[in-house]
Amino acid sequence: MPVRSITCPACGKFNEIEDANLACRRCSTDLEPLLSLDAAAAGLRLLGARALRQQQPEEALALAGQAWGLSPSRATAQVAILASVGCRDWEGLMCWRQRLAALSGA
Repeated sequence: MPVRSITCPACGKFNEIEDANLACRRCSTDLEPLLSLDAAAAGLRLLGARALRQQQPEEALALAGQAWGLSPSRATAQVAILASVGCRDWEGLMCWRQRLAALSGA
Protein backbone atom coordinates (compact mmCIF):
# COMPACT_ATOMS: atom_id res chain seq x y z
CA MET A 1 0.00 0.00 0.00
CA PRO A 2 1.47 3.42 -0.92
CA VAL A 3 2.08 5.96 1.82
CA ARG A 4 -0.88 8.32 2.28
CA SER A 5 -1.02 11.31 4.58
CA ILE A 6 -4.13 12.33 6.46
CA THR A 7 -4.99 14.41 9.51
CA CYS A 8 -7.29 12.75 12.03
CA PRO A 9 -10.56 14.70 12.32
CA ALA A 10 -10.98 13.58 15.94
CA CYS A 11 -7.65 14.55 17.50
CA GLY A 12 -5.83 16.51 14.78
CA LYS A 13 -2.80 14.20 14.58
CA PHE A 14 -1.06 14.01 11.20
CA ASN A 15 -0.87 10.33 10.19
CA GLU A 16 1.26 8.66 7.55
CA ILE A 17 -0.68 5.56 6.47
CA GLU A 18 1.72 2.98 5.06
CA ASP A 19 0.17 -0.35 5.95
CA ALA A 20 -3.22 -1.98 6.44
CA ASN A 21 -3.69 -0.15 9.76
CA LEU A 22 -6.12 2.62 8.84
CA ALA A 23 -6.54 3.94 12.38
CA CYS A 24 -5.16 7.14 13.87
CA ARG A 25 -1.88 6.47 15.65
CA ARG A 26 -2.93 8.69 18.58
CA CYS A 27 -6.66 8.06 19.22
CA SER A 28 -7.43 4.97 17.07
CA THR A 29 -10.16 6.69 15.05
CA ASP A 30 -10.90 4.76 11.84
CA LEU A 31 -9.50 6.84 8.96
CA GLU A 32 -10.71 4.56 6.17
CA PRO A 33 -13.80 6.67 5.33
CA LEU A 34 -11.63 9.75 4.83
CA LEU A 35 -9.18 7.81 2.69
CA SER A 36 -12.10 6.59 0.58
CA LEU A 37 -13.29 10.16 0.08
CA ASP A 38 -9.78 11.20 -0.96
CA ALA A 39 -9.65 8.36 -3.49
CA ALA A 40 -13.07 9.26 -4.92
CA ALA A 41 -12.05 12.92 -5.19
CA ALA A 42 -8.82 11.94 -6.95
CA GLY A 43 -10.81 9.90 -9.47
CA LEU A 44 -13.14 12.80 -10.20
CA ARG A 45 -10.16 15.15 -10.52
CA LEU A 46 -8.53 12.81 -13.05
CA LEU A 47 -11.76 12.68 -15.05
CA GLY A 48 -11.80 16.48 -14.97
CA ALA A 49 -8.25 16.63 -16.27
CA ARG A 50 -9.20 14.25 -19.07
CA ALA A 51 -12.20 16.45 -19.93
CA LEU A 52 -9.81 19.40 -20.19
CA ARG A 53 -7.59 17.48 -22.59
CA GLN A 54 -10.69 16.68 -24.64
CA GLN A 55 -11.59 20.39 -24.72
CA GLN A 56 -14.66 19.99 -22.51
CA PRO A 57 -14.10 22.71 -19.91
CA GLU A 58 -17.70 22.73 -18.65
CA GLU A 59 -17.48 19.01 -17.84
CA ALA A 60 -14.05 19.53 -16.25
CA LEU A 61 -15.39 22.33 -14.07
CA ALA A 62 -18.35 20.24 -12.91
CA LEU A 63 -16.07 17.30 -12.04
CA ALA A 64 -13.63 19.56 -10.19
CA GLY A 65 -16.52 20.98 -8.17
CA GLN A 66 -17.62 17.48 -7.19
CA ALA A 67 -14.06 16.49 -6.27
CA TRP A 68 -13.67 19.63 -4.16
CA GLY A 69 -16.87 18.81 -2.31
CA LEU A 70 -15.46 15.43 -1.32
CA SER A 71 -11.91 16.46 -0.48
CA PRO A 72 -10.47 19.90 -1.25
CA SER A 73 -6.97 19.84 -2.73
CA ARG A 74 -4.50 22.00 -4.61
CA ALA A 75 -4.66 19.72 -7.65
CA THR A 76 -8.46 19.98 -7.80
CA ALA A 77 -8.33 23.77 -7.56
CA GLN A 78 -5.78 23.81 -10.39
CA VAL A 79 -8.05 21.75 -12.64
CA ALA A 80 -10.95 24.07 -11.79
CA ILE A 81 -8.84 27.16 -12.55
CA LEU A 82 -7.93 25.83 -16.00
CA ALA A 83 -11.54 24.82 -16.64
CA SER A 84 -12.77 28.28 -15.58
CA VAL A 85 -10.42 29.86 -18.11
CA GLY A 86 -11.69 27.46 -20.77
CA CYS A 87 -15.27 28.42 -19.91
CA ARG A 88 -14.36 32.12 -19.80
CA ASP A 89 -15.84 32.14 -16.31
CA TRP A 90 -13.76 34.97 -14.83
CA GLU A 91 -15.78 35.19 -11.63
CA GLY A 92 -15.37 31.46 -11.09
CA LEU A 93 -11.67 31.78 -11.84
CA MET A 94 -11.26 34.31 -9.04
CA CYS A 95 -13.20 32.06 -6.65
CA TRP A 96 -11.00 29.07 -7.43
CA ARG A 97 -7.84 31.17 -7.11
CA GLN A 98 -9.00 32.26 -3.64
CA ARG A 99 -9.66 28.65 -2.67
CA LEU A 100 -6.20 27.66 -3.86
CA ALA A 101 -4.62 30.53 -1.94
CA ALA A 102 -6.51 29.52 1.21
CA LEU A 103 -5.14 25.98 0.94
CA SER A 104 -1.64 27.33 0.40
CA GLY A 105 -1.92 29.59 3.44
CA ALA A 106 -1.37 32.72 1.38
